[in-house]
Amino acid sequence: MTKCANWLTGNILAIQEHLDEKNPPNFPPTQWWVFLFAVQAFAAESSKTFIAQQGRATLLSEQRAMLRRLIETHKRMTHMKGPIHSSAIAKMTGKQFESNGEYVLEHVHALAFLQSLDIWVLEALESLDPDTKLQTVVAVAKLFVNGASEISVITAEREAANAAYDDTPLVLRINY
Repeated sequence: MTKCANWLTGNILAIQEHLDEKNPPNFPPTQWWVFLFAVQAFAAESSKTFIAQQGRATLLSEQRAMLRRLIETHKRMTHMKGPIHSSAIAKMTGKQFESNGEYVLEHVHALAFLQSLDIWVLEALESLDPDTKLQTVVAVAKLFVNGASEISVITAEREAANAAYDDTPLVLRINY
């Protein structure tokens, strides 16, 4: 998915030019493209983490730490807050936000994240009517809070028999 999203977002100008020239009866609306840029950013960071874990004999604590770092990365990207107790979330008033589990992302921060992705996204957001723009911002906020909430409950496992590994993971040797 990341390769496809990378290609689409990397070639957006050529794709838009082609669509404008050919004028097909059906093509994705602007808000779909904006959301794709957000998905690409989310997936790029997530892929790094999951690919780094593939085929490794890591300790459970290392797996959990990698998943926590992924959530922290997503939090830094969007200024998402969490984990926050549900009672504190219930007391949040006067702000528009999306939440899932213990994670909260204000709409203003989701919009700022989108605006920072690419100049094309910034211009596309300006071209959207206010309702469509809000729907897009809400969708992006939900993407990140749902992602963080689900990643936080991923259970790191040992191996099929749930037995401990025979040896500890290899350590990279650094020659100075």
